[in-house]
Amino acid sequence: MINVCHNLEWIGLDVKKFSHSLRDFRNLIHSYQQMISGASPDKDTCDISWLVVQAASNDLASKLK
Repeated sequence: MINVCHNLEWIGLDVKKFSHSLRDFRNLIHSYQQMISGASPDKDTCDISWLVVQAASNDLASKLK
């Protein structure tokens, strides 16, 4: 869906790339994924993730105008 939105020019390249990274981090919600990756998301990770969501929303909203 990220790629489709980019191909339709609904989101920019920056949002596309950050969204793919965010998708990878989404998997860390599972304890096993945290264990095997050694990653432990914290408040900073949440804050960064929220910015990506906002950027995607802003790009999509600008296409509705």
